[in-house]
Amino acid sequence: MQTRYVKQQPICKSMSSTNYELGNLSNAPINPYFISFIAIISGLLSERALETLRRIGSDYFSGNDPEEPERWALGALRGHFETIKRDPHQLKDAVGVDEKQIDDWIDGKSPIPLQVQRLIAAVVDKPRREIFSDLAPS
Repeated sequence: MQTRYVKQQPICKSMSSTNYELGNLSNAPINPYFISFIAIISGLLSERALETLRRIGSDYFSGNDPEEPERWALGALRGHFETIKRDPHQLKDAVGVDEKQIDDWIDGKSPIPLQVQRLIAAVVDKPRREIFSDLAPS
């Protein structure tokens, strides 16, 4: 197979007498403004990427839960406790609150903290999305 050389139309005067192998532009001049533009954009994006990695790493390793909206119990939560034959007041020692606070949570009168949501979801064996809502009861 024979390599074909093609005389290309000059892009600028400095390239007018140069022959290029088809598909090989390794000798083509590159505009320094284009290189500067790429460098600036890369620098800006690298700062954003590093900041994102720092934030994700600190959230993951801090042990703190990400900020979540307040959630209230849906009306069927008490029925879920009755189905499994458990009294919701048994949770008071595990979460460190009184029975009135447990009743307020179960009846949807006050929002439930995230850790308590997880505990209740595990006890009734239901996903949190089925038993809690981020819409306050009206």
